[in-house]
Amino acid sequence: MTFSLSQFSAPVRASIVVVAAMIAAPAFAAPAGYSATLNAAPAETKVMVAGTVFLCKGADCSARESGNSPMRVCTALVKEAGPVSAFSFAGKAFDDAKLAKCNAAAA
Repeated sequence: MTFSLSQFSAPVRASIVVVAAMIAAPAFAAPAGYSATLNAAPAETKVMVAGTVFLCKGADCSARESGNSPMRVCTALVKEAGPVSAFSFAGKAFDDAKLAKCNAAAA
């Protein structure tokens, strides 16, 4: 059995469209990019590293994908803004070993 939107009233059709958009929204809301939580908030809200511009709200920073490897971006961020307690790329968080390697750049 198949349904056609035309068999529903206008308010019901509108509701169906809204629900469909809400279901699809997470796919559009999470573009590939970098996310970091610094141990301390940077002095500036905008931090440029390795051709990547991070926008920070307090210690939480994010940036669009720049084409550089996540580790290169992470180490550049650490050198510029200090150690991170979390770093991820495209929703995949660095594990403890990667975080330690990244934070070693601060030394």
